[in-house]
Amino acid sequence: MLQALDTYNTAVVSPVYYVMFTSFTIIASVIMFKEWAKQDASQIATEMCGFVTILSGTFLLHRTKDMGNRPSEVHSTPEPHQFPQNNDTKTPQTLEI
Repeated sequence: MLQALDTYNTAVVSPVYYVMFTSFTIIASVIMFKEWAKQDASQIATEMCGFVTILSGTFLLHRTKDMGNRPSEVHSTPEPHQFPQNNDTKTPQTLEI
């Protein structure tokens, strides 16, 4: 892992490490403890859905980590003639408590 951290960014290594650790933990529990022999189909399906959820969430977090709020890409600023003209010179009112 240290060599991977030296070579790649932490944002890449950590999700891969997390998913691999979770995968191998599930596989080890199946092999060593024969975990699924005592479970019915709905429990196994629930466990697999949870694993897919963790995998998908980790993938989405990693995939969207660089998607910041860049104003030039998210919202286009209108041209000056497109701004609403407010000729009203009222001052904003404040609430007194």
